[in-house]
Amino acid sequence: MRSRSLYPASRLSLTPDAFPPVVEEFLRQPLAATLSTVNPSGTPQQTVMWFKYEAGDFLFTTLTGRVKFRNYLRDPRGSVAIVDPDDMFRYVIASGVFAVDDRDPVAFYRELGRQYLDDEGLARWAHTAVTEGRIVLRLTPTRRRIEGFPAE
Repeated sequence: MRSRSLYPASRLSLTPDAFPPVVEEFLRQPLAATLSTVNPSGTPQQTVMWFKYEAGDFLFTTLTGRVKFRNYLRDPRGSVAIVDPDDMFRYVIASGVFAVDDRDPVAFYRELGRQYLDDEGLARWAHTAVTEGRIVLRLTPTRRRIEGFPAE
């Protein structure tokens, strides 16, 4: 059982124009991201995903038949939330607009697998990973919120 989080003595919530280096370092870790797209009804569609943080943007891969991709085609707005698994009061939230990234989606998916899995897990994943119909989506933030990181 996980221990409870300590409520911080002070909370710093910032909405920077760009992420400071300490946040970028945090985002380069293999953390789970909750990706949100907009359903036709206007409700959020959320998926826990692997991601890569690169040059201020968040990159994800999905299949073109999935709901999140269909949502992107209809409405390119989205958001992502990444919570520190060791401190729920330390997190990053970004909202913005998706675009298709033109890199090789299968190579990118394999790169994510190597980032997130150990050798044994990677070998198992390689037998079940779906690569046909894959695409890379890039979320470019227009708004950022960070909490629990030191002020610079």
